[in-house]
Formats: sequence, C-alpha cells, structure tokens
Amino acid sequence: MEKYSGVKIIDAEPMNLKEAEEKLRRKIKPTDEPGYFVKDPDGFNTWVPKWEFEKKFHMLNNLTFALALDAMIHGEMVTRASWNNKEMWLELVSAVQGNSADLEKPNTPSVLPFIGMRVAEYRFIPWVPNQADMLAGDYVILPPRKKPKQPGTH
Repeated sequence: MEKYSGVKIIDAEPMNLKEAEEKLRRKIKPTDEPGYFVKDPDGFNTWVPKWEFEKKFHMLNNLTFALALDAMIHGEMVTRASWNNKEMWLELVSAVQGNSADLEKPNTPSVLPFIGMRVAEYRFIPWVPNQADMLAGDYVILPPRKKPKQPGTH
C-alpha cells in the first residue's frame, strides 16, 4: 500500500468536549478531555481530541519555506515575521495584466506563474529566495484581503 499526505487549512479553537457538544448541539462521546472545535472549509464542524489534533495540525505561523510555498500554491499570501514592511508580502502571480491585444500577436512570449513580492499597490516584482529565505522558519499566512481592481481594468 502506498503512503499519501494531504494538507487542509482549517479554523480551530481550543475547547473541551462538553463545550463542543453544546456548540455542535450533539453528543460526541462520554468524556470531557481537552480538544479543539474545528471548522472545515467545506462547512463541516466537529471536535477533535487535543492529542489527535496536535498530531495532525500545526498553527500557520512560524512556517518553513516549504510550507509557505505550498500555501502560496494554494492561493494564500505569506510574509515573514522578520520583515519590517507589513504591506509587503509574497503570492503566486499567475496572470499578468497588460494589453490583451499584444498578448494575441504571434510570437508574443507568455508569462508563466512566478512568486511575486508586493512592493507597492498593484505592483509585484519576481522574487527569488536566497539561502537564508529558504532556511527561515518565520513565514506567516496573511488573512485574506479583498484585492482591489487594478487601474485600467473593468
């Protein structure tokens, strides 16, 4: 049998079983051990014992570069706790705004996805991590932001 790994981003809060049963409005099991109330992005809510939760999940702060990269691939924006500018972050840029007529001309190069660093409003530059960036463990996933329309788009 092959081994598989999966990643799912969830919301969770520490909560004992009795409180979780009240919140879920159902009986889970006859114990009052510590655990976590878990909200799945698919809308499934449940309670997980602390020992099981801490085996399966980790808080999304102080991430390694590998986990930050995986988060960006899944649409998240990340930053480093050590960066002073809190308006600077990284995200996967998969489309480049430009003159669509130019993109349809023959022999026009296409732009492949890249890790972009936000340096100013509506402005991203390609970002390439150095050795210190790849070995850092201070990446943080940012809360979702409503992305404003870029100037000149409809």
